[in-house]
Amino acid sequence: MFFEIRNLTKRFGGVTAVDDVSISLKKGEIIGLIGPNGAGKTTVFNLINGIYKPNSGKIIFDGKDITGFPTYRVAQMGIARTFQNIRLFSNLTVYENVKTASFSFAHYGTLASLFDLPRVRTEDASLQGRCEDLLKLVGLYERRNELAKNLPYGHQRRLEIARALAINPSLLLLDEPAAGMNPQESLELTEFIKSIRERFDLTIILIEHHMDVVMRLCPLIYVLNFGRVIATGTPSEIQSNPEVITAYLGRRREAIAVEGA
Repeated sequence: MFFEIRNLTKRFGGVTAVDDVSISLKKGEIIGLIGPNGAGKTTVFNLINGIYKPNSGKIIFDGKDITGFPTYRVAQMGIARTFQNIRLFSNLTVYENVKTASFSFAHYGTLASLFDLPRVRTEDASLQGRCEDLLKLVGLYERRNELAKNLPYGHQRRLEIARALAINPSLLLLDEPAAGMNPQESLELTEFIKSIRERFDLTIILIEHHMDVVMRLCPLIYVLNFGRVIATGTPSEIQSNPEVITAYLGRRREAIAVEGA
């Protein structure tokens, strides 16, 4: 497997937020991670990218045990993420937000930069081209000089994804990318995620409450409730699973099916 979570557990005091969770993906797959609010989904992401350390269990990425790695090491390994609450550098420009992430590709130090050596100028030109290509990809090139905080909400989401792509990841963690979007915006986002997955050969784990997005994107879905995986299956299997329906506040199957239409 390209990526595995094995029996992962995280406790905060007497509360078990993630309870013996196991997930696996092959390279190039995209899976959905869904569940009610407080089910432990974002905590799983925080464990993967090193914000939290697990109490037990392992995280295996591309054959390497990265359990407990700090965030910067996880990013260096090729795992990028977005956040449920957008975390841009609000007072930097659109271009500067992406360039900040791209500095992981720079091979010069502070001293070389201070003396403005030729290789610094060469690498900076290369980084600029890479940033501009990413902004064109997400449709923000024409707004590259605007402050990030002045972008419409949907464009801020795209900028956050562009910044994640700037580190050249092979595994992308998307935490509710469609949050706050209307149906048309959600549809456009779905097509956008499909396009970047193919273009960059990405493996993707998607947390999302918009069932239409999950059902269109993910052939396999894991459902969390109270920190445990209560179901795994295809969209149609998840829609008809009684335990999943009960977890989602007892909503009827038809209600879930409509969301996933």
